[in-house]
Amino acid sequence: MTTTPTPTSCWKPLQVLDRGEGDPRNRAGLPNPVVLDDGRVLVVYLWSQCVDGEEDRGRRHVYVLHSDDDGRTWSSRRNITDQAQRRCRQDAEGRWVDPPTRGEWGWTGLGPVHSIVKAQAPHPGRVVNASRRVAPNSKTYSHVIYSDDDGDTWRIGGALSLRSTENTMVELSNGDLMLNARSTDAIGHRTVGISEDGGATFAPAWLDRNLPEPGGVQASLLRYGDKLLFSNPRDRSDRTSGTIQVSDDGGRTWARWVR
Repeated sequence: MTTTPTPTSCWKPLQVLDRGEGDPRNRAGLPNPVVLDDGRVLVVYLWSQCVDGEEDRGRRHVYVLHSDDDGRTWSSRRNITDQAQRRCRQDAEGRWVDPPTRGEWGWTGLGPVHSIVKAQAPHPGRVVNASRRVAPNSKTYSHVIYSDDDGDTWRIGGALSLRSTENTMVELSNGDLMLNARSTDAIGHRTVGISEDGGATFAPAWLDRNLPEPGGVQASLLRYGDKLLFSNPRDRSDRTSGTIQVSDDGGRTWARWVR
């Protein structure tokens, strides 16, 4: 006679960390979690006002909160908008003014993925979060924000040189950062850039012809040992054919692994 083992652990009830304020339709979303070296769970996320359409979007606010007991309880949220974004002008109705002026941004976004903690030089221990924003030319670019004090304070890092939006990031085996983004410069392929200084700057970006996608979608990128794993709908026309691809050479080449 065989018996089914009794699980020793299970998922706890769902917690809502932030319902947003004001109109109940307002959003607190795009959470980007990461586990720090001391076990603290850090979550960077956005608050955004409910709007009727893209043209009505205004400045989004960036918050961070943490848990020191594996997610059982959480700290109060902290507003880090002024550290993580440049100024955004809004009209009387709260819409961002397009185009932004020099030194300003339009609306912004995070990931939507997860943050990472750098394990190697340069800047081991640095928390890096993938982000995106509308620049003064009214075009969208992927960039990063980072913290060198476990999320207490933040700086705006480098950006990809090609138009891009939703993005995901990984630390390569040599300590470089790879930012892999949904392209808005050439629909159909991923936009990729490398940072050799922990995210402060990025070398010129390129279109990875080995990573096709249908009209731009969010994707996932993870490092597993010495391998990189990339997942997206590998089709140039439809959001179908979900595929995991693997790279053994830091993303220079990719092979289809599972479909």
